[in-house]
Amino acid sequence: MTTTADPIQAKVKSWFQVIDSDDDGLVHWSDYKAYINRTLGVVRVDKNHPIAYKLTEAYLWLWREAQSRVHGDQIPGDASLSVAEHWNALNAQIEVRSLELSTVFDATASLYANTLLHSDHFKAVLQGWGITGVDAEAAFAQLDGDKSERISKRELFSALWDVFSSKDLNSPGSVFLGFYHA
Repeated sequence: MTTTADPIQAKVKSWFQVIDSDDDGLVHWSDYKAYINRTLGVVRVDKNHPIAYKLTEAYLWLWREAQSRVHGDQIPGDASLSVAEHWNALNAQIEVRSLELSTVFDATASLYANTLLHSDHFKAVLQGWGITGVDAEAAFAQLDGDKSERISKRELFSALWDVFSSKDLNSPGSVFLGFYHA
């Protein structure tokens, strides 16, 4: 993958960089676990909470599906994915709106909806991802589609699908995850 002219490909590449915690150009299951732990830390949910288990299981299912798309039945013990393999595996799941990806999004939306009751909580979470000030205000405004002053699980789930299906680099999901700022 030498170009990121495709906005969705650019988003997946950005997500890859967030997940690749050791910056080795490969994603391993340990990188996914580190990402999960960072996410739990940002929303201040204990790793032993049932929602944390749900999130971990969802990512494990996504990881296994991505590995099987790349390696077939012969998944190596030290399995990893390059940027291109990660893109190809996720893109295939995005195109068919896979159950695995939906499960990850549902678990993530459940986790955040548990804590994002209103704008102050939401902004605190965004600060954990490095989004502050006007960008945090814009992200909240974009995600709060019904203007209820609360981000619902439905709004979060929709935003997560939006990240990987909308070509708009400033779409609500893209802004929420901090890949692109409004």
